[in-house]
Amino acid sequence: MRGMLARRACIFSALAVVLLTSLLLSSQVSNVMTSFLEDESRFSDQNHPGPAEDEPSGWSSAYYISHPLLSQPVEPRIAVSGSVVHVIWEDLRLVAQGLAPEVFYRRSTDSGASWSEERVLSDYASTISYLPQVAAEGDYVIVLWNDGRGASYSEIYYTFSEDNGETWSDNMLLTPNDGFPSEGVRVLVKDGKVHVLWADERFGQYEVYYKNSTDGGLTWSNERRMTFWSAGTDWPGAIDTDGDYVHVLLTRYVGNSEAFYMKSGDNGSTWTTPVEVGDLDGHNSGGSGLVSFSSTVHICMVDLRTGRYQIHYRNSTDNGTTWNPLVRISNSTVKAMQCQMTADQQVIHVVWFDDKPDNKEIYYRNTTNLGIDWNEEVRLTFNADRSLQPHIGVNGSLIHVAWLEITYGGHVFYMRFPDFAPETDPPIAPALLSASLTNGSRDVRISWSMSEDEGLVGGTSRYVVNRGEDIDGPYFSVAEVNSSGSSTYEWTDIGAGEGDPKDYFYYVQSKDASNNTNRSGKAAKLSFHLNQGKHLVSIPLIQEDESAPIVLQTLSYDVAWSCDSVNKEWKKYSPFRNYNDLLEIDHRIGFWVNVTRESNLTVAGLVPTVTTINLSEGWNLVGFPSFNSSYTVADLKAEVGAIRAEGFDPSLPPFQLRVLGDTEVLQTREAYWMKVDADVDWIVEVS
Repeated sequence: MRGMLARRACIFSALAVVLLTSLLLSSQVSNVMTSFLEDESRFSDQNHPGPAEDEPSGWSSAYYISHPLLSQPVEPRIAVSGSVVHVIWEDLRLVAQGLAPEVFYRRSTDSGASWSEERVLSDYASTISYLPQVAAEGDYVIVLWNDGRGASYSEIYYTFSEDNGETWSDNMLLTPNDGFPSEGVRVLVKDGKVHVLWADERFGQYEVYYKNSTDGGLTWSNERRMTFWSAGTDWPGAIDTDGDYVHVLLTRYVGNSEAFYMKSGDNGSTWTTPVEVGDLDGHNSGGSGLVSFSSTVHICMVDLRTGRYQIHYRNSTDNGTTWNPLVRISNSTVKAMQCQMTADQQVIHVVWFDDKPDNKEIYYRNTTNLGIDWNEEVRLTFNADRSLQPHIGVNGSLIHVAWLEITYGGHVFYMRFPDFAPETDPPIAPALLSASLTNGSRDVRISWSMSEDEGLVGGTSRYVVNRGEDIDGPYFSVAEVNSSGSSTYEWTDIGAGEGDPKDYFYYVQSKDASNNTNRSGKAAKLSFHLNQGKHLVSIPLIQEDESAPIVLQTLSYDVAWSCDSVNKEWKKYSPFRNYNDLLEIDHRIGFWVNVTRESNLTVAGLVPTVTTINLSEGWNLVGFPSFNSSYTVADLKAEVGAIRAEGFDPSLPPFQLRVLGDTEVLQTREAYWMKVDADVDWIVEVS
C-alpha cells in the first residue's frame, strides 16, 4: 500500500508540473492531482470545523455527511435525481486497519432532510480506490473511480444501481487493463445514456478517451480516442449533451495549461478537433464545468489572466461553433479555484472556493438569463478551517452543495437552498459525563458527550448550559457552546466552586437550528458548612473521582470513618495516617468526619436519578442520595421493612445519635443508621 501511494504521489507530482506548472488544476480539471496539490494537509492536526459564524440567507445550516469522528475524506461529489441526493467521496479511514482508501456513499431520498447510513461501494481490497465520480437520472445512478487492482496502478472501475442507490451491482472494469494507467474519469447520464471520459497514457502521454452505454453499463461502445496531441498532455474536464450533441471540456498543455473544447454532433460517433476557449494568452486556464441546453453551451474555468486565479464564464449560443467573450464571475483578492457548474430550468449555478477571506471558503453564484447578468455571489461557508472541493447539484428550485472541510482528516459537509422547514421535533439530548472541581477547587467544570444527532439535518447544532440554585429551579442560561464534531465537550463555571457558599445545579440542553431543545440530566456543586467537631454526613452526587482525599479536599479535618455494613467493620481515612482503608466515599454511604476547624466541604458531581443501596441484615450506615423533600421514615419502613432509623444529633453525647420518628423527613446531605432484619435493596429516587 505504501508503495502504491508513493507511486501515485510521484506520478501526480510529475503530472502537476506538466499540466499546470502551478496550482491551476486544483479545479476539477485535475481532481486527480488535487488531493496532493491542495489537500495534502487533510492529514494535518487541526481543529474540528465549527458551525457557521454566519449563515447565508435562505440556505440551510451545514451538516455532516461523512462520519464526524472517523472520516478522512477527499473529493466529495454529488448527483441529484428528483428528491434523491447521492453523495460519494474517497475515504482513507480504513488505511489504519491495513486496508486501502475506499469509495464511500450516502444518499437522501427526501431532498437532503435525512440520510442513509454510510456504505462502501468499492471492494474492500489491498489496492487503492480513489477520485470517484457520480451521475444519476431517474432511478439509475452510476459511480466510477480510479482503482489500483488492474494491470496498471490505475484503471477505471464502476458500479451502478437501478433502484436509486438501494442496491448496487458488483464492481466492474471499464478500461482496457493493458498496463497503462487510466485516470481522471468524468461521467454523465442523460436521456437514458451513460457517457464516460477518461485520460489514458498508453501512447506516452495522457490523451482523452470516450465510451458510452445505452443499457446502464451492462455493455459499452468501443472506446474512442478523442485527442491526438503529441506536444503535451490532454486531460478531461467536463461533459454534457443536448440532443445529438455531446460537448466536452478539457485541459491541454501547450507550454502552459489552456482550456479546450470539442464536440460530437452524432451522439459521440465522430468528434471535432479541439479548439481553445481560454484564448491561448500564455496564462494558465483550465475548464472544469460545462452544461448545455437549447443549443447553448456554458462553461466555467479557472484563469490566471488577471495575475491571480479567478473564475471565468463563457458561452456559445450555436452549439459550440462560436463563443462569446470570457466573463469573470469571481472577485478574489487572492485566488479562486475549483469551479463546478450545473443547470436546471435554464438557471445556471456555479460554486468555487475563494481565498479572499484569508481562508478557503465556498462561494456560489447564478444567472437566470443565460449569462447576460449574474446575481451577487453568496459566501456559503464561514468556518475556521478550510472549505474546498465544492460540488453542486440541482433539481428545480432545490440547490444541493457538498464540499470538503479540512480538519482532523477532513469532513464532507452538505447544505441546500432553500432551507428546510422549521423543525418541531426536539434534538437528541446530550449525556452529562462528569462535574468536578478544578483550578484549586475554585471552579466547577461540567462535561458532556456529543449528542447522537449532532451535525445531522434537524439535529443538534449547539449546546446551552443552564444553572439554578435549587434542583427544581428556576434555571438560567449561563453559556452557549457551538457544536464542533468533538466527541466530548466541557464548560467551566469560573469562581463557582470553593469560596462561593451557594449551591448550584446544572443541566445542558441540545439545541437545533429551529431552536428546539432537549436537556440532559443534572449535575450539582454543593457546599457543606461544617463547624469544628464531629459530623455525620453523606454526599448525594456521583463524583468523577471518589477517592477519599479528593472528596474531602476542601475540608479541614483529621479523620473520616464509615462502617462496612456487609462485613460489619469500621474503615478510616486520615491524611496523617500511613495506612488507610476508607479509600472511596461514594453517594451511597454515610460517614463520620472530625472537623478540626470551621470550613466547607465543597463537592461537585452528577445528580443520580435512581440509586440502589444494598442493605445487609442488621445495622447499616447509609447516605440519602435524593432531593426528595417529603420522604419520611415511615416511607423508608414501608419500602424496606426497616426496624429502626437513627440520625445525627450533636446535643446527645457520646454517640450523638437519636431515634427518628415515623413522620420525620430524611434530609439530603445527612447520613443515617438503619436496621433491617434481612438483606434488602433500597431504591432511592432523586425526587
